[in-house]
Amino acid sequence: MNSHKKFSVIFGLLLVTGLVLAACQPQVVEVVKEMPVEVTRIVEAPAKELVPIPVVIAMSGGGAWPQTLIAKEKGFFELVGLEPEYVRFQYGRAAQDAALAGDAQFAEVAIGPVTSAAMQDQPTCVIAENSSYANWLVTARTSAGITEPADLAGKTVATAIGTEAHFFLYSFLTHYGMTFDDVNVIHVAPPDMVLALERGEVDAFVIWEPGPTVAKNQMDDVIWLEQPEGDNFHNNRLVTVSNKAYVEENPEAVRRYLEALHMADEYGQDEANLDEIITWIAADVYADDRELTQSNWDLYRYGVRLESTLVDEMEQRAQFSITTDAVPEGTKLPDFTDYICSGPLRGVVPSDVDLEDAKRASEEAAEVFTLGIVTVGPWDDNGWSQLHNEAGVKLSEYFGDRLEYIGVENVPFGEETTQTEELLISQGADMIIDGVSAAPFTDPVIEAHPEVKFISVVGSFLDPPPENYTFYNWHVGSYMYLLGAAAGMLTETNHIGYVAPFDFPIIRAQMVGYHMGARSVNPDVTTHVVTVNSWFDPAGARQATETLVSAGIDVIGGDMDEPTKVTVAEELGVWGIGAYSNAQKNYGPETYVNTYTYDFFEMWLPIIEPLIESGEWLGYGDLAFYELGEGIDIGEWGDNVPQDVIDYVDDLHDRMVSGDFNPFVGPIVDVNGVEVLADGETFAPLDWSLGLDFVLEGMEGIE
Repeated sequence: MNSHKKFSVIFGLLLVTGLVLAACQPQVVEVVKEMPVEVTRIVEAPAKELVPIPVVIAMSGGGAWPQTLIAKEKGFFELVGLEPEYVRFQYGRAAQDAALAGDAQFAEVAIGPVTSAAMQDQPTCVIAENSSYANWLVTARTSAGITEPADLAGKTVATAIGTEAHFFLYSFLTHYGMTFDDVNVIHVAPPDMVLALERGEVDAFVIWEPGPTVAKNQMDDVIWLEQPEGDNFHNNRLVTVSNKAYVEENPEAVRRYLEALHMADEYGQDEANLDEIITWIAADVYADDRELTQSNWDLYRYGVRLESTLVDEMEQRAQFSITTDAVPEGTKLPDFTDYICSGPLRGVVPSDVDLEDAKRASEEAAEVFTLGIVTVGPWDDNGWSQLHNEAGVKLSEYFGDRLEYIGVENVPFGEETTQTEELLISQGADMIIDGVSAAPFTDPVIEAHPEVKFISVVGSFLDPPPENYTFYNWHVGSYMYLLGAAAGMLTETNHIGYVAPFDFPIIRAQMVGYHMGARSVNPDVTTHVVTVNSWFDPAGARQATETLVSAGIDVIGGDMDEPTKVTVAEELGVWGIGAYSNAQKNYGPETYVNTYTYDFFEMWLPIIEPLIESGEWLGYGDLAFYELGEGIDIGEWGDNVPQDVIDYVDDLHDRMVSGDFNPFVGPIVDVNGVEVLADGETFAPLDWSLGLDFVLEGMEGIE
């Protein structure tokens, strides 16, 4: 099936489905008429002389698991032959721990702690979903200077560490370009959060209801930062779990429990019973506040069920655990279907289970080529990472049902790259495209998985080059020469700037092209370089741009993954040159010059299509190299760029594409007078791909 999925933090992944159906007991349908409404329940025949089975139910909160509370109040557990004892827990994690230890037979818990238990191979087992909730909030004090998500930077934010609230905070920060390093995250018990906010001990908190509503009702300076729009940005599943061993050894008790939940679910779906249910939940959770209870009731989607998307959401939380080092290094992603016990619910109400057969789904998926892409930044950066994602989507559309694209955004340069690529492979990726440019951390994955193909723009340190690896790159000097020529014509101070992510040879090659282009039209130009030491750092890019402009630079170029330098250039009244995408024009339209553009679809298709169509693989470390006009180019001109600049650079562009002009012909000497390119020679594709390691006269800020 043609599809595209991603992780919110943050991170989107491939859907994994299935559990084999368990055998059902002989059953009949009995209608119980003693209730205020008729409730259909399924019981084993014969249903006479039921011997009560004692069970301990670990409860976490009636609002999110209303079926348990309804069954308790209506006596449904006793009706099906259970003898319940109820134990209260402040956290779902603690309730689950009680079930795992054998101190309870059933527990109410959110899907986050279930995922953590599964990653530790603990014997937890989801027997039913109770509800889902997709209306999380960050509750903050405006008196702390917080009016929008970006204001959380540097603030103290409370949450319940290790819970679903903690995961939401991670996803929220990631969406807005921040990490846990940008805020001071502390653990506060849920009942204490409102008081901590009132006292000024924290600037904001993330927790489930009723905390946010109580804070807003009690305080005058509370603001809610709502989760970003979009279906299921963060969808919290509330489930019932048991111990695997208990489920296997006590099928009758589990069946009876699910019967009672199903009866309660039907009771709760009847609008005529809502007033009564609100009263119970208000007394149980919200201190008899019916208005608050009703408002929260409306935020949940209720229903006893087991859906295939449950697995997908567990995988998202697993990625969170890996990224935040919440699990030991090297922890592998488990098959989460092993921790969903669908058989008992199938036996009670088969229509409530939407989990495909794992073996069948695996066989069908094997016929589809799965492409995995990891990127260093978010998919809305209007730059490098967004272009990777758009190319992945376009490939999935081009190949239709034969290719499925799975991707992960915001992957840091480091061990997280290795872990994320391993995660994608565990989900069936046949090919990985490294958009983090992290050769030291991709190489171990390349070696460990010879059956998986890899494409990388930065090369590999492996020797000899592995057979399952292809190196692709392009003539970075060509488009930078053209943009440099524009900068050289536009500057009035003879000082132009370059905001660089790193001082790597591949980036230095772009600086050289930029400087040579500027000097070709203005020999008096000096190029000033400021290095940010990050591919994606809006704050760092802003500081670098401000530093350059304060020093008299009046044209700003560079290679950051997002458009901050273009925005700041317009704010300060100097020319700004974009990177990667024409969309960057929107971030400083008055002083925008142009940009270079990448079409990764055009670059990747010649590598991927032969592999899918005929099994032909470029591989073996060979270089796929692209010249100007072959997936790389300059973009659209800014509205206020003088026409003589446009005409000159466009003519230069056409001559370079046709091959009539090559500006990179020796001799070229560096700042120390050393010849780096001999007379009459030119740089080879591999030179541009691996980078240039020298500085020209007139380039400042690098050595």
